[in-house]
Amino acid sequence: MKLLAKLATCLLFVWPILAFAADGPSKTEIRVEPGQDLSAVLREVREARRLHRGNFSITLADGDYLLTEPLWLRPEDSGTRNCSFSIRAEHAGKATLRGGVPLQGWRRPTSAELQGVPAKVRPQIWVCEAPRVQGRRVETRQLWQGGQRLPQASLVPQDSLLPMLSFDRSRREIGIPQEYINQELLHSDDLGWMLVHQRWAIALLRIKGIRMDKDEARISFHDPESRREFEHPWPQPVINDTLEDGRVVSSSFNLYGHVSYLDQPGEWLQRPSDGLIYYVSPDLGGACPSEPIIVPVTEQLVKVEGSLERPVHDVYFSGIRFEYTSWTTPNREGWVTLQAGFPIFDAYKLQEPGLPHKASLENQAWIGRPQSAITLQGVELVVFDDCDFAHLGACAVDYVETASNCHIFNCRFSDIGATAILVGDFSTGGHETHAPFLPADRRRLCHDIFITSNEIQHVGMEDWGAPAINAGFVYNTIIAFNEVTHCKWSGICMGWGWMPAPKDWASRRRWPMKNNHINCNHVSHFGLQLHDCGAIYTLSYQPKSSIFGNRLDNMGRASYATNNRAFYIYLDEATDGFTIQGNEMPERKIGENQIGKHVVIKE
Repeated sequence: MKLLAKLATCLLFVWPILAFAADGPSKTEIRVEPGQDLSAVLREVREARRLHRGNFSITLADGDYLLTEPLWLRPEDSGTRNCSFSIRAEHAGKATLRGGVPLQGWRRPTSAELQGVPAKVRPQIWVCEAPRVQGRRVETRQLWQGGQRLPQASLVPQDSLLPMLSFDRSRREIGIPQEYINQELLHSDDLGWMLVHQRWAIALLRIKGIRMDKDEARISFHDPESRREFEHPWPQPVINDTLEDGRVVSSSFNLYGHVSYLDQPGEWLQRPSDGLIYYVSPDLGGACPSEPIIVPVTEQLVKVEGSLERPVHDVYFSGIRFEYTSWTTPNREGWVTLQAGFPIFDAYKLQEPGLPHKASLENQAWIGRPQSAITLQGVELVVFDDCDFAHLGACAVDYVETASNCHIFNCRFSDIGATAILVGDFSTGGHETHAPFLPADRRRLCHDIFITSNEIQHVGMEDWGAPAINAGFVYNTIIAFNEVTHCKWSGICMGWGWMPAPKDWASRRRWPMKNNHINCNHVSHFGLQLHDCGAIYTLSYQPKSSIFGNRLDNMGRASYATNNRAFYIYLDEATDGFTIQGNEMPERKIGENQIGKHVVIKE
């Protein structure tokens, strides 16, 4: 009976949005063919509506629509309460907004271009120039072929790692065995980059120099990531740490991006000096790539941008496929994250612990926000229905702030570089991330967001620490009936800020999180690379919230994890206000870290 009651509650919330999408007066349909300029069509519709010539919808005929800059919707593109503005595929899944183009002009490399490439694969090497878009050579960290993300050239296979020997904060160097440094790398100008596995996150660091010291190769890195990596205290790598079961562990690494690592079929790299792209043909005879290889040429496909005063509202996306975006930030400044895929801008340990809001706090951090293929802010009643999101460099959909009554339902997400669905403020920019977040105007918060009946798989393909769904400072948000699988860290995250229940009325009145529900989802195959995770993970005080009726299974082993903290439900620091019951797990594995007194667990 309780489950039926919860289902009914969800349907009560969802039904008004379904009705909004379906009902309304007739519209003039504008049919668009591949090759037409979507931004120009959108402008024509905007002008026709401004001149009161009726209601319109845009229908996309089957085919691919290349975007080299985002399609930008603004308040003037809004629909009305009884007639939404819709952009839909003529046949669901057959119209694609894509940010990628096939690489062309493959040729055999010159002898100079083969310098440093292992002899055994030289007959299989092909090269091509990166395309030019808007007058600039395309820079990329992603390629796809046949719908598969191709692996960048690496020292060991991409999901394998090697143990570090040392982590030297004073010299800002990481020590690894000398046997992993070949002569070609040691004398190269293009040194590539290092992936660092550190507790619940990763770092991507551009290599500045390598020096031999006794039994170690000591690797230094470019700024700003060198400063961020060695100054931030959480999370940092561990060296020779002893776990509860007696195992001695160290953090791990992999090396990428040097031509001497091109030793496996399908591997590739882009040479930083001139943008030349190398590819190892899987054909032992060295045949030219027969199936197109796609390079992304833009980081963003759609931008929906309103304001608190003038929101974009009543917009409906249906049946559209969104695919192929890039993510190149690590090429310019590395990538060091605090948690959940949020990059650190600055962080350091306090010499004398303590801040007004938390006397024991021993560090401070300021963070940014990851890139997304689709961003929305200042929106109301913007819906994604029956859409596909695939082969994306970073996040897929991001409701940044000032979003309300929005719904993502019956959509499919696959091969996502970071998080599939990101919602709400996460105290980014100048707001120190541990400081209480109590907005003066609660209307800027995301609320009444419904994420239901979606299929999400293979997330965190670039940033392992990114969960499938992540909602921060939000209220009245429902995450229900979703199928989430193959996450390298956590599955569904709710809450941010490490904020315990407030003690004063003024703070309670401005509290940014309440009445949030994670119900009736299936989360499986999580924690595949990183621990300190949960199939469902929560932070902070969120009164009148629930975790109910979820099926959670297939916890990952995370072979390179340096702790055993993996749970089906992880109630992390200051979690409070939740009722947890009726969840199905292979074993009762619920983590609790400094939780509040208003948590009710009935498992």
